Amino acid sequence: MKIDDYTNVAESLLAEANAIEVSKRPGYTGGSEDVLANFKRIAERLHMTPEQVWAVYFAKHTDAIMTAMTQPTLPVSEALLGRFADAINYLKLGWGLVVEKEQWKTGQEPAAKASLLTSKEQMMKLAASLTGAAGDRPLAWKP
Repeated sequence: MKIDDYTNVAESLLAEANAIEVSKRPGYTGGSEDVLANFKRIAERLHMTPEQVWAVYFAKHTDAIMTAMTQPTLPVSEALLGRFADAINYLKLGWGLVVEKEQWKTGQEPAAKASLLTSKEQMMKLAASLTGAAGDRPLAWKP
């Protein structure tokens, strides 16, 4: 695929991801201003962390993509464009959980989000703080 064609495909995918995100948000947030509310509600009900809930949702979603890609003759319940676009949305939501947890740990206000991760060094610090220096289990999110 030529660069221009790829750029058009990528831009179309991102536009579709945005459209899906906007259309699905009210149902998942339950009217909350918190775009991560769904993960937190389910986590509380199931005695899990929001990150664990996200991981289950994301794994289910990527499993459907993997099945469609490796077994293209099977019937699908959703077009691949929507699946790939929503995978982008799940990654954004997962990253939102990471950033929010770091804000919780450091006591930062939400307005500080924009400056939270501005360099590779800060990103590496965040990753290390979430996994622990010796590869410990990540900290559980607490409201």
